[in-house]
Amino acid sequence: MGPFAAALPPEATRLLRHADSLRRAGRLRESLAWYERAMQAAPGHPLPLALAGRVLLGLGHHGEACLFLERARRLAPGDPEILLDVMSAQALARDVARASALWAALARRPERAVPRAVMIARELERLDRRREARVWYARALRAGGADRALLLRFAWCRLRLGEVDGARAAFEEVLIRDPDCAEAWFGLGSVHQAEGRFEEACRAHGRAVELDPLRAEAWESLAVLLPEEKLPGFETRLRGLLEDARLAQEGRIALLFALARTLERCRRFEEAFDAYARANAILRAREPFDLEAHERLVARIERSAQQLAFAREELAQPRPMPILILGMPRSGTTLVERILASHPDIAAGGERQELRHLARELRSHGARRAFPEGTAELDRTALERLRGLYLDPLRRIAHGRRFVSDKLPGNYLRLGLFARLFPAAPVLWCRRDPRDVCVSCFTTHFADGLRFSTDLATCARVWTLQERLMRFWSERLPNPLLEVRHERLVADPEREVRRLFAFLGLAPPADWPRFYERAGPVLTASFHQVRRPIDPSGVGRWRRFRTFLPPALLMLGGDR
Repeated sequence: MGPFAAALPPEATRLLRHADSLRRAGRLRESLAWYERAMQAAPGHPLPLALAGRVLLGLGHHGEACLFLERARRLAPGDPEILLDVMSAQALARDVARASALWAALARRPERAVPRAVMIARELERLDRRREARVWYARALRAGGADRALLLRFAWCRLRLGEVDGARAAFEEVLIRDPDCAEAWFGLGSVHQAEGRFEEACRAHGRAVELDPLRAEAWESLAVLLPEEKLPGFETRLRGLLEDARLAQEGRIALLFALARTLERCRRFEEAFDAYARANAILRAREPFDLEAHERLVARIERSAQQLAFAREELAQPRPMPILILGMPRSGTTLVERILASHPDIAAGGERQELRHLARELRSHGARRAFPEGTAELDRTALERLRGLYLDPLRRIAHGRRFVSDKLPGNYLRLGLFARLFPAAPVLWCRRDPRDVCVSCFTTHFADGLRFSTDLATCARVWTLQERLMRFWSERLPNPLLEVRHERLVADPEREVRRLFAFLGLAPPADWPRFYERAGPVLTASFHQVRRPIDPSGVGRWRRFRTFLPPALLMLGGDR
């Protein structure tokens, strides 16, 4: 049961045993009440405090966990497990200075400290706080934990942050130690892919599947990158692998998407749709999307927005100024960002997670209620603090430029919070024919598991809710907002790009048509399309699968 268990009074021991049984059953909230009763039965004892702190960590209440664990630490200052728990809580609660100071002391015992640093990094990654996770992986490596698995985790973390040079170096370090590591070859191929070096990506992915034929993600990349003349033999190989009894479910999903993309490129649309549908059926059964909960969330956002107050003249203009690019996934957000980044005053921020994190943590900044209701409860001090938390990482990539783009599509749900923080910041709403949007979502294997995309009728409903919410925001927010229609952009790029830059008060750079040659990683599903000149051929792709589309989607039409 942990340290000092023998010194507990019998009643406290009984209470802790019951609390532990609830915790092991996954009933964390119930267990917390019993740990608190054990605290009352054994006041001044560190164990109930420490165990309650761990439960609070599991519930994601990092600030409260710090309070309990610090009390346990004061009662048992030399206990190494409590010290490690305190460090974990501080790191997850963004108490960087104290967590770093504690790490400096604990790193002298790497046999304990390294596994905990890796655990902290993995939890931070789960929370999409990858920049902080990278720091903890690096600490574990410096403290002597440089085994292959840790180095691979560090490499993937850096790649997902867009730090392609660091990721490449880490994958290559693994390959120096083990030239036959299939995961490292796949990782190296993913680096080349993000950089637009597609021939090198094909070679690396090819080496990965040569070493490990069931490395399904590599096959999925090859289905996009291989030249068309190699596709017939490629299809045969994929069908054979799908019959392999050793194939795990995640691998089956990836291979079905690879087969579907291959068949679509061969213009065998009925067979392609069948493979897409099979892959999505597995995803949908494993991780169903709660459409009713999403509808309730949109309604709550609309109701709570009635209470929002927006600062105006009293706020200084932030530097850099964020440009929020949002809309449905696959609506052209990556293309718009790449075009904007051709301007010397604009840095491409990619799919930033800061706004999502801030929305999750409103109660830690003085709001009584969680998001979305808590958005209206933030006072001026809290807003200043949140602005700093949002802007600090943007400043690191701005390098003196006036603007940084933030193109996480789902930020339309958090636009009210963004407007409270930056009421003068420009917002670009990317719009596209809903039939193309939903088909593109359905036929994309999203790395972060976009659950609504696995069913076309559900996707159509989410599109409708997004339209409704954006119309709602456009009538209420102080921010300048520009609609960017994908079909118009690809049909008349000169006119639409002038309009886009004029909205930002900028002149289009002379070389913007060569945006696809710009260096910098692309980590979204559009990695292949945005490395080419603007191409209207994707408009109307939904017609390939028209006979399979639900009436709810077909009725939406495209003239909106």
